[in-house]
Amino acid sequence: MKWTYKLDRFETYRWIDRDLVPGTPVLVISKENLMTGETTYELSTIHAESGFPANMDSADKCFHGWRGTTNDIRVEAHGVYKVKLREVFPEYLKVTLSHKDIKDGED
Repeated sequence: MKWTYKLDRFETYRWIDRDLVPGTPVLVISKENLMTGETTYELSTIHAESGFPANMDSADKCFHGWRGTTNDIRVEAHGVYKVKLREVFPEYLKVTLSHKDIKDGED
C-alpha cells in the first residue's frame, strides 16, 4: 500500500491498491531513506484505529510522530484521514483524502 506520487500535503495521491472506498479511514505513514533522501508514503487501514507501533516496542502505538529508524529508514505517522474520492486509472488508483485529521490530538 504505497503512494507512487504526492500532489499536495495529504490531499491527493496515486496509490496502487484498489480496495479503498470513500469514507474509509487510513493512517498516513511516511518512510524516508536517510541515505538517499527519498520518501515513500503508505495508507494503512489496519493501523487507523489503534495507531502505528514503534519499532522498539510494538505495544507503543500512536497516530502522529516518529515511530523509529531501522536500517536508515525513518518511519513517521501523520494522522488519520478519510478517503474522499477514488478514481481508477489503467495503471493506478488516485485517492483524495479529507483535509481534517480525525485523530488530531489523540496520542
